[in-house]
Amino acid sequence: MRQRYPQAKWVSAGYGNFEDPSARKLTFFAATSPKLGSPAQEAQWLWDNVTEGELENPSFVSTGSFGGVAKCGNHGVLTSASMCVWADSGSIGVVILWAYAPSEAKSAFVRSRAQIERRG
Repeated sequence: MRQRYPQAKWVSAGYGNFEDPSARKLTFFAATSPKLGSPAQEAQWLWDNVTEGELENPSFVSTGSFGGVAKCGNHGVLTSASMCVWADSGSIGVVILWAYAPSEAKSAFVRSRAQIERRG
């Protein structure tokens, strides 16, 4: 991702109880805020390059109040992980949700994005 956005400043973090990850839900994210021409094309590029075809049941999801395009899927090997990517006119990012049921990962993505993204 750094090659595609060499001037962008990245942020990343993880949240949750890392001492006992099997018993707790964990959330990891990485994002940046480049100016994007087409959020749909950038979201698809990120999906293709980050997931490497290892996610099952990909679907577009609500983007919450920030808009743009978002897509989530379940990890085929790590069955307790889901990944979501998003892009809008001012940001692009990925959220990895560990120990979330597929049915709750989509709403957890919207909540997580609302907590980490700010308009400047």
